[in-house]
Amino acid sequence: MDNNGTILLIDNDIYLNNIIQMEFYWRDYMVLTAMTYDEARYILKKVKPDIILMEANLPDGDGFGFLAEICSKTDAGIIIITNLTGNSYMIQGLSMGCDDYIKKPFRREVMIARVEVVMRRKKSASL
Repeated sequence: MDNNGTILLIDNDIYLNNIIQMEFYWRDYMVLTAMTYDEARYILKKVKPDIILMEANLPDGDGFGFLAEICSKTDAGIIIITNLTGNSYMIQGLSMGCDDYIKKPFRREVMIARVEVVMRRKKSASL
């Protein structure tokens, strides 16, 4: 089945995961979810997502360390969606290689638009 792309969502908030998963399902994306960085590592060994949406503040590790780890292993677009709202965190994430940084709470429409921008950029770069 063709779809608009594959998204790996990494967040330990089950409610948020369900909302995001449904939003992108309706837009014909495949969404895989991980509640920990370890689960995400396992998924990344098996699947090459187009976009990674990740919380930078999970109990099982340092999100910025995980970002550095995956930036060297994937060509997926990476968007941090986090409750770490200080500008220094945003600057750190962007300077380490994420494509965008969204502070929680956020409007779903804004998140969707930002994901679609990164997806378009990724698709046009591969042409």
